[in-house]
Amino acid sequence: MLSSIIGLAAAEPERGLLYMFIYILGFSVPFFLFALFFTMFRRIHRYTSMIMKTGGMVMMGIGLLLITGKLAYVSAYLNNLFNFTGYL
Repeated sequence: MLSSIIGLAAAEPERGLLYMFIYILGFSVPFFLFALFFTMFRRIHRYTSMIMKTGGMVMMGIGLLLITGKLAYVSAYLNNLFNFTGYL
């Protein structure tokens, strides 16, 4: 994704700063919002370790699918399951 932004910035140098700024905002704002509002939810703190362990297992599972080359099969299955046609 970043290489595409850099390529667009190289093609139109006058808009490169805008492209990079939008990319940085889109990437960082969700993390900042999560960090700000996570402490407000006291009920979630009890489950923090379980959430982190579950997230870690999901990441390891996706990594294993990437290494074995099976992620495309899972993607195709989910595409057929939800009947995604590519329209928003």
